[in-house]
Amino acid sequence: LKIPRRDLMEANRKYKLNENYFSKIDTKNKAQILGFIYADGCISKRGHRLGIGIHVKDLDYLEFIKREIEYGGPIYKAKDRDINTLAPSSIKLYESLVNLGLTPRKSLTIEFPQEDKLNSIFYPDFIRGYLEGDGSICNRGFFRKNNSTKILSGMVSFCGTMNFLLKIQEIILKELGIKSHISQKRKLKENNINSHALVITN
Repeated sequence: LKIPRRDLMEANRKYKLNENYFSKIDTKNKAQILGFIYADGCISKRGHRLGIGIHVKDLDYLEFIKREIEYGGPIYKAKDRDINTLAPSSIKLYESLVNLGLTPRKSLTIEFPQEDKLNSIFYPDFIRGYLEGDGSICNRGFFRKNNSTKILSGMVSFCGTMNFLLKIQEIILKELGIKSHISQKRKLKENNINSHALVITN
């Protein structure tokens, strides 16, 4: 009886995992999770590991990702911080994420995924995931001068590289007709650090 030989990593893996989850982004959930990883995840060539860390109050979201990628491993709680972490290892999963545009130490080099990797129909879900990981939504209240009327103003902001944010800006304007502006803190600009903020206000 011939028994097929399995990939060494698969044979030695302790926990179940859908290694092919990111081979093709063909669902809204996949696009959303990819966006979140772009914002708040990391990959490491050593051990071919994907790391996703989330504040303990958002444990439900981490459990959602765990279910989606069918990962049987544990969620780790950091000893000295209020962070929960998911850290599956897989050559196939790692290579799929690299193919989609992710790189180790991505924060200052990241680019928006090419359309042949991420269909434009999934842009809203990808951007939603990115916002959940590296964006903010808030309401601000202020009074008009010489007037007691309080005005509420909403603000949405994203952080990222200039090229990445320019693509989000283009999509939001084209699809929603909403204008935004991109700015950079003076200290980051003086130190030539490619980190900017895209801001939408009403």
